[in-house]
Amino acid sequence: AGAGSPAAAGTAAGVAAGTAAAVAGTAAGAEGAAAVGPAAWAGSLSPENCAVICADADAIQGLVVQQLCDQLAVLLSHLPANVLQPVTDMMKQLAASTAQHGQQVLLLLCGDVLDRCMSMVKQLKGITATYRMTAKGPPVRHSHYVAGVLQPLRQLLDTPGPVAQLQASLKVLLSRDVIESVNTRYSSLAEELLTTVKKTESSLKRLKKSRPGETVGLEAGGAAAGGAAGMSDSDKICLQLFLDVQEHGRQIVKFGLVPEELESYRQLLATVTPADRQPDADQ
Repeated sequence: AGAGSPAAAGTAAGVAAGTAAAVAGTAAGAEGAAAVGPAAWAGSLSPENCAVICADADAIQGLVVQQLCDQLAVLLSHLPANVLQPVTDMMKQLAASTAQHGQQVLLLLCGDVLDRCMSMVKQLKGITATYRMTAKGPPVRHSHYVAGVLQPLRQLLDTPGPVAQLQASLKVLLSRDVIESVNTRYSSLAEELLTTVKKTESSLKRLKKSRPGETVGLEAGGAAAGGAAGMSDSDKICLQLFLDVQEHGRQIVKFGLVPEELESYRQLLATVTPADRQPDADQ
């Protein structure tokens, strides 16, 4: 068939469809689905190859939308609009699908990075030992571990190679996926820690009531710290977590994201915000 024939239009659309299917198969295989063809080797992709596939898929979309569809419209300009338009629309749709599946391949990188980020977050458990039954005053700055929470993600993005060469929008996509997951797990760990600390404090208060005249457990630390503390150990731990999460938000900004626009971050912040700093505290 000639270059300007309906058959040629069908061939162009078929190529786009084949490309989309190949990338989709790779994404499906990498996620553990029954693998055939390209998907059969997708599970063993290195981070570099994941980035390359995503970049290629993104480039294909740009090529189809910005060049090929226009060129095809010129070649097939003699055809009725009801023949040409569906073909170009299909090519754009398939190109978008290709890019989307390429992004799914890219997000396969998130699992390992997330695990490494969370190994830093888990250090928040040490906050309890810092303030429980001690004379230590209220915290005034964030914990040292916070600056390292997103460091594995930064290393992935900055290490020379295919990942570092990704378009800025794809880096933000990857960063958002990792950070959202970190925030969700961070919130769960913080809530678990605060619940445990408050239960312990409540138990010690009941013990004190049963033994009049004695200063027990958590309140001993607060009393020893003097009036400046004026806070229970659970209050100090909550304040420390609050300062940590605020710093975590400042680290998130460095990845091109606005923390307050992330539902996961808002939930995390709400989990650790002390009662006297809640929005309706003064109402």
